[in-house]
This record gives sequence, C-alpha cells and structure tokens, in this order.
Amino acid sequence: MKRVGIFLLLLAANLSPTRAASPETTQDTRITIAVSNKERNQTLFEMRAFLEGFFSIQAALARHDNPAIASMARYIQTTFQDTANSLTSVHPEGYDQMSGFLIDSFGAVARAAEKNAQPQVVHERLIDVVAGCAGCHQMFRFEVHDKR
Repeated sequence: MKRVGIFLLLLAANLSPTRAASPETTQDTRITIAVSNKERNQTLFEMRAFLEGFFSIQAALARHDNPAIASMARYIQTTFQDTANSLTSVHPEGYDQMSGFLIDSFGAVARAAEKNAQPQVVHERLIDVVAGCAGCHQMFRFEVHDKR
C-alpha cells in the first residue's frame, strides 16, 4: 500500500498538461534518464512487448477468459520485475518506485483474474496499469549518451 501512496504522490505532482513538452514549446521538464543506445533500444523493445501483453489481456477480458488474463498478467509482472532488476543502476529513484507500482498493478490484475473476479473488477485493476504507464511517460524521458 505504501507504493501506491508514493506513486499517487508522484503522479499528482507530475501529471500536468504542461509537464511534458507541448507542440507550442520546446521545453521538456521531464526528468532525464541517461542511457546508452543499447539500453534505450532494449527498454523500448520491452515496452512494446508489454503493450502486446496488455492487448492480450484486453482481448481475454472481452472474452471473459480469466485464466488467460491471469497467465498474461503474471508473465508481464515477472518480465517487468526482471527488467527493473537489470536496469536499476540506470534509473532514478522515482522511476524505480513507478516500476514497482506497475509490477504490483499487474500482480493485482492477475490476482483478480485468478479469483474469477467480474470483468469490471479486472478492468479497474487495468486502469491502475494504464495510470502507471502514463505517469511514467509524463515524468521521465530517455536521453541517449553513447559514452556510457
């Protein structure tokens, strides 16, 4: 529960329409995470895989297929945990806290599906996942530094 509170505090402080660069301005006030080109490419590859998994969860939700939802959510949760552990030295503390929130959120989706929760309950857990993704993208940006 502590992670949720930290996440919500970070999210509330950083989800403003002016936080990220808008078409009218070139100023981007998000926190920069310096990464190598290889780290950036690996992270983007993993994000695409998470989006594909999220799509699979949505499709399973539409079919009322809780076992498929639970399986995919657990897979994403485990993969996300492995990714977070492999790149922790690169990320600032707030990024790691948000990663932890997403790991916990996918776990909540899996637990709801494993308990055969109604689709609305599973969907509510998925809202936390999307909020975590949006919050992280609003708060952080990668900048490639190939000298790393």
